[in-house]
Amino acid sequence: MADKKIQRGLNLKEFKNPPAQYRGAPFWAWNTTLEEQDLKWQIDKFKEMGFGGFFMHTRSGMATEYLGEEFMRLVRGCVAKAKGKGMLAYLYDEDRWSSGSAGGKVTKNKEYRQKTVCLSLKTPEEMQKLCEKDERCPEFLKAFDIVFDKSDRLESYKTLSVDEEAVGEKWYAYVLLGRRSGWYNGYTYLDMLNSEAVSEFIMVTHEAYKKEVGNEFGKTVPAIFTDEPNFGEINPKAYVRDGLDAEFPWTQRFATMFKDKYGYDISENLPELVWNLSRNKPSKVRYHYYAFTTELFALTYCDKVGEWCSGNNIDFVGHVLAEPELYSQMRTVGECMRHYKNLDIPESICFAMRLNSQRLSKRNRSFIREARKEWRASCTG
Repeated sequence: MADKKIQRGLNLKEFKNPPAQYRGAPFWAWNTTLEEQDLKWQIDKFKEMGFGGFFMHTRSGMATEYLGEEFMRLVRGCVAKAKGKGMLAYLYDEDRWSSGSAGGKVTKNKEYRQKTVCLSLKTPEEMQKLCEKDERCPEFLKAFDIVFDKSDRLESYKTLSVDEEAVGEKWYAYVLLGRRSGWYNGYTYLDMLNSEAVSEFIMVTHEAYKKEVGNEFGKTVPAIFTDEPNFGEINPKAYVRDGLDAEFPWTQRFATMFKDKYGYDISENLPELVWNLSRNKPSKVRYHYYAFTTELFALTYCDKVGEWCSGNNIDFVGHVLAEPELYSQMRTVGECMRHYKNLDIPESICFAMRLNSQRLSKRNRSFIREARKEWRASCTG
């Protein structure tokens, strides 16, 4: 898969007995308490079954500490076992998925936790009380006086102080930290729009693997897999006037960086992210927000991680979240093609005969041709 010498194509002899690069490699679920003897026995079975290698994929239920001393000892042992059997040992960059938090090791630091901007009818006092137990740490941003037309579209809006009365409905904007979850071992997902947070993820994960098995990068360890990174989830309203909160991906310097690019303060125009303008007028603000968030995420994550991989002689393989449909992409990554740019080996998920899986595979092949990349991966199930 990563051996450039083999990429000229297969001859008949190699076709009959393909080298490791051309053989399948399972997502090898690491769970319960990991035992070296069991892991090496399973590698022997992979070889007997005809696999060319394996992805060491941490899954739910693993009792061995992720990235801990024992975990890394076992990674080294599996890499050595693979090398001895002429197989490939692929790394996986997260405790379960989505990639970014390093199993909560990075997001113990509140500065690196995922952030959203939330529009709500709740007053600052109400929001503070609601969030006091879950460490979402609401930070008041703006208050808005919003007037709707007869079709429930934005007739007008303006900012006002916390104490001012509104002519229309009074909505408040807050910056919130992500929700803590057992999925992230009691912490949150990463702020994927924060370059410093992603740098810390690389330090905790990629640099740790480099220290342990970096001498095999580009050889027995050809690639590291990233799984479903995303900027969060845009949660627009199901119904225009349902009174519920609406949340959008954010980061601490979002408004400053946005103003540097577009010349205006998006924090004063947040209602346009939630509600359509009167008379069906298109929203420049909404277009700018989606375009900016997509590019910022690409620069901060895939470009940065891809650059690290390129500088350390290891291929960057994987896929982003919610790729099958344009709408799902828009809500979680903006658009997936931009993020493939610095993936050495873009991957697509193909589940049975689902139509969206087939479309995704065709789109993946199209990108490979357009970008003149030499490899693509397909996860089937």
